[in-house]
Amino acid sequence: MKIGIDEKKLSERDKKLFKIFKFMVKFSFASLFLHLLLWHSFTAYHLQHIFACLPAKFIAHFEKSSDVYCKGTVIHTNKFDLSIIPDCTGWKSFLAIFGLIIATENVDLKKRIIGILLAIPYIFAVNFARITTTLYVGIKYGVNTMEIIHSVLWKLGLMFAVLIYWYFWFKKSKKVKYFSKYNKKSDRL
Repeated sequence: MKIGIDEKKLSERDKKLFKIFKFMVKFSFASLFLHLLLWHSFTAYHLQHIFACLPAKFIAHFEKSSDVYCKGTVIHTNKFDLSIIPDCTGWKSFLAIFGLIIATENVDLKKRIIGILLAIPYIFAVNFARITTTLYVGIKYGVNTMEIIHSVLWKLGLMFAVLIYWYFWFKKSKKVKYFSKYNKKSDRL
């Protein structure tokens, strides 16, 4: 008895749905790493310290102010203190990109590894911009405005940043495969 789905017998619509299903299963499987980290009390003190000190020093330098400084994982200002927790480090965004890249079909392992490695500085830069702009808005416009920026705009912004990265990685990695089948002289017009 054969168990499984014969994709050849599926309609075009069902083939697309089955591909989506396979993608979601792979993405969910890749997210197991995230759940293991959460279950084992993930700590990211060094990343937290980096994401506290770099934005604080950046703002202090450009604002020419000694009122903004970091101590450990906390950014201190003359108006408020901002604690950088593990979720502020961008590790969930990185794991989302990791899951999307792993779940994508028909891409060489080398391209996947390059995509994952290039995601590290990308997420770092986006996260640095997120924390720096949130801190700047808090200093200039107050904690209430900062909370709106942090809770609403940047949550959506991070989601879009992840999807944009994956989209362009996907487009670049698939380009060779899609166009290589038309490179034969007999297929040209």
